Amino acid sequence: MKTSSELFDLIKALTGHEKRYFILFSSFQAGNKKYLKLYYLLEKQKTYNEEKLIAALKNDPMCKQLAVSKNYLYTMILKSLNSYNASFKTSFGSSIDTIEILYYKGLYKQCFKIITKLKKQIYKFEKFHLLFEVFIWERALLSQMEDYKNYFELRNLIRKEEESVLKVMDSIHNYCYANFYTYYSYIKDDTAFKHISEDDFKKNAELLTAPVNENKLCFHEKHHRYSGQSYYYHFKKDFEKAAISSRKSLQLMDENPIQIELSPFNYLAANMTYMLMLYQLKRYDDILVLCKKIKALQNNLKQAKSSRFLQAAIFNCGPSYELAVYVSIADVKKARLILPEVEAGIEHYKPLMNEQIFSVWCFNVSFMYFLAEEYRSSLKWLNHIINETFDRLRTDFTLSIIIFRLILHYELQNDSIYPYLLRSSYRRISKLHFNPLIINPLLSGIKILFDATDKKKIAKSLRQIREDLAKLESNVDFRGLMNFFDVNQWLDSKIRNVSFAEIVQEEAKKLEK
Repeated sequence: MKTSSELFDLIKALTGHEKRYFILFSSFQAGNKKYLKLYYLLEKQKTYNEEKLIAALKNDPMCKQLAVSKNYLYTMILKSLNSYNASFKTSFGSSIDTIEILYYKGLYKQCFKIITKLKKQIYKFEKFHLLFEVFIWERALLSQMEDYKNYFELRNLIRKEEESVLKVMDSIHNYCYANFYTYYSYIKDDTAFKHISEDDFKKNAELLTAPVNENKLCFHEKHHRYSGQSYYYHFKKDFEKAAISSRKSLQLMDENPIQIELSPFNYLAANMTYMLMLYQLKRYDDILVLCKKIKALQNNLKQAKSSRFLQAAIFNCGPSYELAVYVSIADVKKARLILPEVEAGIEHYKPLMNEQIFSVWCFNVSFMYFLAEEYRSSLKWLNHIINETFDRLRTDFTLSIIIFRLILHYELQNDSIYPYLLRSSYRRISKLHFNPLIINPLLSGIKILFDATDKKKIAKSLRQIREDLAKLESNVDFRGLMNFFDVNQWLDSKIRNVSFAEIVQEEAKKLEK
């Protein structure tokens, strides 16, 4: 093994139960157990330090062959993990080994029994790709049969089954890539066609939305179809249809618990997609019900106990949307109640978060502090995005962060840096591909506000900006942008001289009616 931290990283990724199992697993293995000394030394280190490791093994013969010892320990840990986290794929490999052993012993009837049982499991779990190894053994067994009278008929049945499986797998493949295209269009939004062909997008969208007899589709075909439809309709800003499709995707998973066990990350993705569409429709109560269910998965999903990545994914799904709901309805009290859990979780799971998820967390925490009028804390969290992930986010999200940042500095009365902030914002926005009919009035309005010096001019500027932006309220892109930070609500709070939180609460109550 090369001088890297791979072995150390693997040891640090083990849960307490997995560590105990590894020690027990090692006790049952024959041969020298000196590798355990290396394990304990690495387990005690907080950060990987090869020099300290060599110094600790100075008088041990293992030190002269450290690379070999590390490789051996690495292999032993993986073996114990395979044993501890036994899955269908593990049992499949074991069954194939058994079939091979029985085949070479001439026990063909026993082979057929195992194959029949194994194929039932494969079809049940829809692990179609595994069938082709089984087909190899079926053909081999058929050649050993003494009943040559039925050979051609049986051989033809295997061929037809192979063709049928290939057809299903091809359909899954097509739906999977169609799903990818629409999801990518969601991520890139208005810049999507700079990265993918518009014709390819339309072709895949047609596959996803074409009428079919869904009863004839397998689980994975339906899963990719519904998921792809969700993001296609989101791209088209038809959130009602997006919610219907994403709900179908989630119901499909709930009706097939075996698939949740096999693919827990897909289940979380289905929940998150549905909550995204509900959020667009401002159906907050429905989101909070789902959040409660998702948070319970930390205890209800068996893989969560041994997978820090899965624990992080659950945190990024449930508590994330719970906080998003509370800030959307300006319930600062409830947001503060979960804030210790949120901030601790962000710190704990940050190394496992992608940039989009980390940025959403920071934005919502920043927004919560803004509602509470704790502007310095709000700016601190917003700066995490600007300094770490800003240039790699969706265009509308990026633009909303720029506007939010300008308003934060206005609230902090940082007038000495207004010119710099405006120049910086113009420079960043010039790189974005967003509707200029929206960008121009937003930025020119904020510039007018920055330039206003007395109360009368400020009041006049606020009313003028509000009137200009009111003309954009029917624009789909503008409404989408306001989903992140509603500038009109902030302007109303200034014009009416009430808190921003009060305005947000008023709007939320209107939606309830």
